[in-house]
Amino acid sequence: MPLYFLAEVVVAMAWPIQYDVTSNSISNLGDTTCDIGGRTGSGAICSPLHLVMNLTFITTGVLVAVGAIGLRELVPAGVHRTTAVFLLVVGGISCALVGLVPVNVDPALHWIVAAPTFLARNVAMGVVAWPLIRRWRCFGAWTVVCATAGTVGIFSSLLHTAPFGIAERLALYPFTIWAITAGVAAIVLAPRPASETSK
Repeated sequence: MPLYFLAEVVVAMAWPIQYDVTSNSISNLGDTTCDIGGRTGSGAICSPLHLVMNLTFITTGVLVAVGAIGLRELVPAGVHRTTAVFLLVVGGISCALVGLVPVNVDPALHWIVAAPTFLARNVAMGVVAWPLIRRWRCFGAWTVVCATAGTVGIFSSLLHTAPFGIAERLALYPFTIWAITAGVAAIVLAPRPASETSK
C-alpha cells in the first residue's frame, strides 16, 4: 500500500507537461491517450507511464480486498466486521476495475466502477470505528479522524467546494493511510499465542 503513493508521484513526474494535482484527477494518470495539441495548460493530458498507474490501481484493489481479512485481528466477530469486510471487498474490486477501464476508454463506465471505492472505503472505516474505540481507544480515534476526512472529501467533490483534484485525494488518501496503519496495528495488537505470553 505505501508504494501506491510512490507510483502516483513517479507517474505524475513522467508527464511531459506539468501534472496539476488541483485540476487533474488521479484517473488522468491512467489515461492511455496523449492529448497535448488539442488542449493546453491544466486541461492537457499525457501520461507516458499510464500502464504503471493502471497496474497500481489493480494491485491496490486486490490488496484492499485481500487485506480485509486482516480485520479479523482488530474487530470482534459480528455485524461490524462482516459489514466492513463486505464493503472493503467491494471497494477493492472497484479500485481494480478503475485500472481495467481507464477514464479515456469509457468515461461513463470508468466513473461508474470508480464510485463504489469512494463510498465503501470511508463507510467501512466508520463501521469499525466504534468497536475499535472500545478495544483500542487511540487507534479507534484515528479511524474516526480518517473516516471523517474521507467523508469531507466526498462531499467536497460532490458540492465542488474545492478543486476536484484536491477533493478527490481528500476522499481517497485517508483510507490508504489508515490501511497502512491498520496493517501495522494488526501485527502489533494481535493477541500472542499462549506459549509466548507464558514466557
